[in-house]
Amino acid sequence: MVVLDWRDAAVEMVFQNNAENMLPTLELFLTEAQNQELCVAFKIDEELKLELPQRWTLYFKFKEGSKAPNKISLAKPSLNTYVASLIINDSQSEFLFSNLKNLLSSSHIIQFSKLGTTSSINNFDLILRAKWK
Repeated sequence: MVVLDWRDAAVEMVFQNNAENMLPTLELFLTEAQNQELCVAFKIDEELKLELPQRWTLYFKFKEGSKAPNKISLAKPSLNTYVASLIINDSQSEFLFSNLKNLLSSSHIIQFSKLGTTSSINNFDLILRAKWK
């Protein structure tokens, strides 16, 4: 498992309920360096743990042979532990990977709930947004 420790990094993130899709939503504003680091990490292993500020953690799990994650889990170990999952299919996974590499030229945003029909067990949304322009 690859671990990216961004707990002390200047990671801008917002966690809120999205009025549009009624899902709790984690939005990450990625710098160009963070975007590149994430792309490299996706190529190294089938599991990625992304440690974020305020004790938030994202786990990316890849299906064997896949270039991009098919399951993303969100955890916040605290008094009120928060755990959520986001499952995406192979075509959505490929879209994620190709657009993450080109986040700046792909409208500056990837929103998982807008990738098309996802699993009925999804209980959060994730937005990756370019912080550089």
